[in-house]
Amino acid sequence: KLGKGRAERRTYAATTDRDSHITLFREISAGETLSDPSSATHKLTGSKKPVVFLGVAHENIGPSEDNLIVVKADGEMQCFDGQDLSLKWISPAAAVSKNSTTPDIQDNKVELVTMTDAYTASRGLLKSHPDAFSMFTEELEAEGFNPTLVIAITSPTDARLAEGRTLHVFALPRVTEPFVPGHVHSAQALISLSIPWVHSRTPALLGELQYELHVGSGLLYELAGRTLTIIDLTESTPKIKSQLIVDNISSFLRLRVSSS
Repeated sequence: KLGKGRAERRTYAATTDRDSHITLFREISAGETLSDPSSATHKLTGSKKPVVFLGVAHENIGPSEDNLIVVKADGEMQCFDGQDLSLKWISPAAAVSKNSTTPDIQDNKVELVTMTDAYTASRGLLKSHPDAFSMFTEELEAEGFNPTLVIAITSPTDARLAEGRTLHVFALPRVTEPFVPGHVHSAQALISLSIPWVHSRTPALLGELQYELHVGSGLLYELAGRTLTIIDLTESTPKIKSQLIVDNISSFLRLRVSSS
């Protein structure tokens, strides 16, 4: 919203040719009138790995609260100004590897990324881990202090070690004044959880796994081969809630359970 009946729509895209870029497409509407779209493109630096996630976070970082969060396949994170794509900070891939369940392994791949808010995570995914929020000096509130969190599932790139998967919960870096654009600031690890491997076959034989994480309930849905596994992450130790074997299954969709 821009006020006086005007609204702005932004669309972000990541592309890869010889180099990786992010592009912002912008449209401004006033009533039924739509302005000619404009765009801006920024060449990505740092890791050469492809982008696997784009997300928007409204946090007071530097000169604005509009932030585009970019996550690459090796766990490197970058934060850009959501309006002009100027680089705000870079969190190196090492922030992921050193907080994994296999910290001696430097090369990891990101299998899932999502974003949530700390209040929702405290009531679901992390309800059994209150110490995860000890770094925050203010009480979490749904409509008050409620920082953005980045959640990622990673595994070693070495196929022999790929069963060692980790679920990470990161807070965005607390960038102190004076703000210097583009500096390295590691994302702050709140907690790392080992995800149990419950399959008789190795990851190499199962192929790429599919995930869906519901932060509010703390349930992780994992599709591996023909087995759909639901893992409860709300306890101090993750546990298997149920497993469903379906022949020829290729995808799944979690439906919200509700009552009238």
